[in-house]
Amino acid sequence: MLCVSNKMDTMLNKVFITKWHEMSSFEEKSNLIQLGSMFLSFGVYVALAGSMFQGEEVKLMDFAPLVFVAILLLIFSNAAGHAVVAIASRRDTRDERDKLIEWRATMHVSWITPAGVICGIAGLFLEVQPILLAHLLLGSLFLSEIGKSLFRLYDYRSGV
Repeated sequence: MLCVSNKMDTMLNKVFITKWHEMSSFEEKSNLIQLGSMFLSFGVYVALAGSMFQGEEVKLMDFAPLVFVAILLLIFSNAAGHAVVAIASRRDTRDERDKLIEWRATMHVSWITPAGVICGIAGLFLEVQPILLAHLLLGSLFLSEIGKSLFRLYDYRSGV
């Protein structure tokens, strides 16, 4: 049991604790920036949307400014992060390893968005509130992209 625990600790340290300058490619750094900006924008959205659900009745259009702010936060945090990385490091061309990692990550999470859509369609038949269906679809999109970024991060760090 102790041996398994040590192996797991070693794997987690290797995969998730790597210094910025030890990252091998621009694509890996780009992936980390995308993951961080998705967590940031979706986290802000969930925190603010959750507070809107407290108390009174809310309509779907009440969330439109919040969605707009989350999208702008996602765009600007991605742009700023990529600008910093582009200035601080050299831009590599995308090689076969990057393409393989992208393909593997997509393969692992390609079912999440369709599952969210199917649940949304089922919710329509069950007459679930449109606001909940919209959040289900948005959540499945974000979950799919975050999962994809996590799988890419794992593959980059584990040496695929």
